[in-house]
Amino acid sequence: MVRFLGTYHVILGRPCYAKFMAVPNYTYLKLKMSGPNDVITISTMSQNAYQCNIECIEQAEAKVEKVSLITSLDGLA
Repeated sequence: MVRFLGTYHVILGRPCYAKFMAVPNYTYLKLKMSGPNDVITISTMSQNAYQCNIECIEQAEAKVEKVSLITSLDGLA
């Protein structure tokens, strides 16, 4: 079991899943892959996953607002 803050999908993307033959389980928030001696299990808490999703949504909304502002300013020029 690996313990760290954050969710595993932030660290490993889909290409890494294939490369390491990892199996993500989004229901249980776990990632399992073969290790040198045994199966490696990476897990997180649902609160961490929720907080990560909230931060991603806030960043996306801020980016949309920025693009909208730039577009409206370009229309004035």
